[in-house]
Amino acid sequence: MFDVYQNRCHLTWSPPLDDGGLEIEYYVVEVQDVGTGTWTEEGRVQGDTQCGIPDLQLGHAYNFRVSCHNALGQSEPLTTDREIIAKDPWGLSS
Repeated sequence: MFDVYQNRCHLTWSPPLDDGGLEIEYYVVEVQDVGTGTWTEEGRVQGDTQCGIPDLQLGHAYNFRVSCHNALGQSEPLTTDREIIAKDPWGLSS
């Protein structure tokens, strides 16, 4: 789930159903500007299942993905099912 504005986004996700029996050390959050196609690590989140994504560009399309990391390694990422457009949820975007 995400709350989107013209220059930022707030992501929330659920922890995995199966953690392999080991504590999750952190989540890796990545963002993709659809225009470039490049995935960039936005940050690592410990002890929480939410993250703020700053510095989005108004009108750009983005995808997000989150993977968890524990002693066994990094999971396959959970990727958003649709791209978002950076714009305020009210009024015009330009």
